[in-house]
Amino acid sequence: MIRKQIFIMVLMLMAACTTAPPVKKESAPEKMALPAGGYRAFAVREGAHIRNRPGTQGAVVRTTRDGEEFVVSENKNGWLRIKTIDNKEGWIRSDFAGPENLSYARKSSAFLDGTLKKYNAELFIDKKKPYRVIYLVLESGYYKSVAQAAKRARVIGRAYQKEVWPGRVEIRVMKADKKTLFTRVTLPAIDAAGLKPPVLKQGRLYSMEVNNRKLYIQALVPASMNHKQLLAMADDIAGSYGDAIRRVDIVLVADTPAGLSWCQNGATAADNSPCMLYYFEDAQGSDYSFNRCPEKK
Repeated sequence: MIRKQIFIMVLMLMAACTTAPPVKKESAPEKMALPAGGYRAFAVREGAHIRNRPGTQGAVVRTTRDGEEFVVSENKNGWLRIKTIDNKEGWIRSDFAGPENLSYARKSSAFLDGTLKKYNAELFIDKKKPYRVIYLVLESGYYKSVAQAAKRARVIGRAYQKEVWPGRVEIRVMKADKKTLFTRVTLPAIDAAGLKPPVLKQGRLYSMEVNNRKLYIQALVPASMNHKQLLAMADDIAGSYGDAIRRVDIVLVADTPAGLSWCQNGATAADNSPCMLYYFEDAQGSDYSFNRCPEKK
């Protein structure tokens, strides 16, 4: 379970605002044991359904908390069998779980614990528009003028965009009472934001990174997949992102010790590539090659 370090402000979109009290911090729980062939994944959104069997007809066991940790033991046609920290077992669609860096809750928590401290400010996230609207309480000296407060908010906001949410952000600077709006600033997007993991009907997502609207995906897939299946999977992945990005690079890697080693550090024998398919697509079209690993980014 993610530590409850992210302060969520339940603020009505009105001139008068009310605050929620800070949530007490909790220590991180011990890691759950991994089953043979299992791996860890994290909820990448709040409120996704965990069901008692794969498919939308399954009964809902409960909903996810953004950033909570799962242990995954199986992928059945795009549905992951999971076990949660609170020992709930069930199934979740594969695009609602992924690597830790896809969880905005996890990234927000790291930002609050790290970068934000050097600004001596408090940051709250709006519950109705999470990550897109944030609230700041600044040091008292910055309230001498609206211009001064706005300048400081832009500096903090740009750091927040780089580390947490690269999309458009509205920053509402509150007075020290946390109830009265002092000024607001809106920053344009610096990159694509809100991208979900792809639905993988086989295998698992290892990493997904976006930089300058270019998406790079690595997935571990069964070594038994043939060329036709690999291409179909890559086409489905690339087609799911549309105009949100300018280019997508997809590497489908054999789910073997050699494949995992390459994903982790790029090590591979020249004559025994674990990369089963390297595929890329941009506005000019697509291309691919089998049994070749691209240079690590």
